[in-house]
Amino acid sequence: MNIRSVPLQLVRTCAVETLFKLENIYPAYLQVDVDDLMFRHFMLKNHSYIELASFFYFRSGISLFKTVRRVWELWGIKSPKEVLFLDFGAGSGRGTRFFINYFTPENVYVSEVLESALVFHRAISKVNTFPSCFEPERLKFPRKFDLILASSVFTHLTARHFPKFLNKLFDALSPGGLLLVSVHGKDTLLPGREMDEEGIYCERIPDEEFIDPLPEDCYVTTWVTEQYMEKLLRGLQAYYLYFPKLLWGIQDLYVIAKRELNPMMLTYEPIGFVDKVTYTLDTLIVEGWSATLDKSTPTIELFVEGSFLADTTPFIERADVQAVYKSYKIGSKTGFRLEIPISYDIKPSSSVLIYSRSNAEKLALLGGSLEGLGRFSYAKQLEVENEKLKRRIGVKRAQLGAMWWRARERKLKIEHLEARIAAMESSFFWRLRNAWWRFREFLGIGKVDNLP
Repeated sequence: MNIRSVPLQLVRTCAVETLFKLENIYPAYLQVDVDDLMFRHFMLKNHSYIELASFFYFRSGISLFKTVRRVWELWGIKSPKEVLFLDFGAGSGRGTRFFINYFTPENVYVSEVLESALVFHRAISKVNTFPSCFEPERLKFPRKFDLILASSVFTHLTARHFPKFLNKLFDALSPGGLLLVSVHGKDTLLPGREMDEEGIYCERIPDEEFIDPLPEDCYVTTWVTEQYMEKLLRGLQAYYLYFPKLLWGIQDLYVIAKRELNPMMLTYEPIGFVDKVTYTLDTLIVEGWSATLDKSTPTIELFVEGSFLADTTPFIERADVQAVYKSYKIGSKTGFRLEIPISYDIKPSSSVLIYSRSNAEKLALLGGSLEGLGRFSYAKQLEVENEKLKRRIGVKRAQLGAMWWRARERKLKIEHLEARIAAMESSFFWRLRNAWWRFREFLGIGKVDNLP
């Protein structure tokens, strides 16, 4: 069986290895399927830089794994090695590669609609697989499961399929099991969109972001309200806990069970982004933003070749960040800037990792070689400037369009008035008026020039 993987030397970068070391979390395997849709997503978002795509791909898998591990530790009805675990909509193993080391591989199941992903799992992951499908009525489960994860699945289901798949997955739970479902909540709904009366909104994915193997009428971007989820879960007689934006700082997580749930104290990872990395022969500058959803102050840490080099806390006003996360009322000072001297032993190929840490949680904001991050930051700056230019051009076009419509309206008004005057001049009363003024002139009462 020929499995096509991204070359390991491109995936196994120093930054990725440092990420595993600092997190103390390692995957069961490093191979990445060339058809992995999530890897392709990160390639698209990072201008096809494999170094950065690999970093964000593994970082998102680690973040997903840590959340699932924490939930199960708090539930704790079974040892992880005894758990029957289903990674539903697992793709080609972004999270599965980490779950295998936590659960027993023989007890791990993967379900996917894409046959290429199932082939990859059978050959590399060595876990149990069974096909999923786009029509929930045809979906069959081989058994009941203690833990079912559906991450980034319901974020792409149509309004017709959403409740049916939720029902199917809930039925596949064992009596003491947990179902973890992530969704896009109302707070992340893009401007200009509105939920329908039920509390759900679906939007067709743009052509440049659409994934070829998936049918357009089954694969959309979906947002739901908590009220919508509550209604569905009440209909299933399910118990649930709701954690807004817990997953990757953007997706809401629902922990669902068939029996009553005790409250869970789940801590949030920091959120943030590195806007710019620049370096000269003697200086390294890192700029970006970071915040926490629990209102604590994060610490930004810089690691070079796995060794701590410097840290700082946010101190710059970032109104743009505050606007995006306004419902969580994060502080206004979320921006940071780290400027440090570069010693002779730091080279362009040196591995750089920027972390945001808050309480017991941490998030790797960016990682890669110094040279690679510099090139990427330059490309991102060009992208930002290009978007600003597009917006300015758009504004100018709108202004020109408005001017054209105003000019057209004036022209139509003038033409209307001219037609009206012509009609008046051709009327009997207008001719009588002109005759009267000529008669007055004949009598010497008054002089009228230029009468028609």
